[in-house]
Amino acid sequence: MGAAEVKAMWDNLLTIGLFVAIGYVVLRSGGGLSSRIWSGDTADEEARRNTRTDSNYRGYDHWINGSD
Repeated sequence: MGAAEVKAMWDNLLTIGLFVAIGYVVLRSGGGLSSRIWSGDTADEEARRNTRTDSNYRGYDHWINGSD
């Protein structure tokens, strides 16, 4: 087996390994579009970040009234 054949064999193995790794990540995460693969936030953390409390709510007038 020459050097070209060995290189081609390694290229094929690396390509197959890449697809196996991608498939593993997709199957492990449930495969849905809404699955959050990259985010470390739990549902509670997301709810806390997206909730505006009364203490920091300035109301609709904030957009109209430039004095506040």
